[in-house]
Amino acid sequence: MQTLLPLKTAIIGCGNIAGVYDVGAPSNQCMTHAKAYTTNSRCQLVGAYDPDAKQRLSFSKQWSVKTDFDSLDAMLTATKPQIISVCSPNQTHYPTMKIAVAAKPLGIICEKPLSLDLDESRELVSLCKENGIALVVNYQRRWDQALKSLSE
Repeated sequence: MQTLLPLKTAIIGCGNIAGVYDVGAPSNQCMTHAKAYTTNSRCQLVGAYDPDAKQRLSFSKQWSVKTDFDSLDAMLTATKPQIISVCSPNQTHYPTMKIAVAAKPLGIICEKPLSLDLDESRELVSLCKENGIALVVNYQRRWDQALKSLSE
């Protein structure tokens, strides 16, 4: 399968790790999914979903997202993202991931934890494998100066 660049990306959940942490941050730092996508020429941020209209609209304005949605299904159908970031609250990961998998992207990046239940997490890993979807669970924070200072 040939992948055309830029990769179409979409973000589910428009809070801190999605984009807020980078608001006002130094330009040489990248702490969020939105900044990673918008500063990478191989990616195009095509959609954002959050049920909180105020949060979604603020996020979309900050990151120049032309299409934001109040329906997850509508976003996935309209934008057909190749990469999906799941940045929603932990308790929503399992149902959100099942919907994301059904959209058959090339990859899903989910903030930790994948689910609050081990069996659900195993199911999500299996679903991604069965559908040929690359899965990343994001936890690494080596870049975070506050955490780095703890080790000094």
